[in-house]
Amino acid sequence: MNQKFPNWMFAAFAIGVWELCDQIARLWHLPNFRWVGGIIAAALVCVIGVRYMIRFLRRDKNARPPDDDDWKNY
Repeated sequence: MNQKFPNWMFAAFAIGVWELCDQIARLWHLPNFRWVGGIIAAALVCVIGVRYMIRFLRRDKNARPPDDDDWKNY
């Protein structure tokens, strides 16, 4: 699966948005702004979840044959 952005980038954006919206909510006394950060972070977490599910489902379809010399890689 060739994807443009890695999963860690979505996780970093989710954490960053959550923290930024929390800072803005505390600085400007806008408690509802935390909801915006939570919604964006939840959307990014859903993107990561969908990507993991797609990878999990594709891995079962395209299972590679077992390698007899795999024990040598330890």
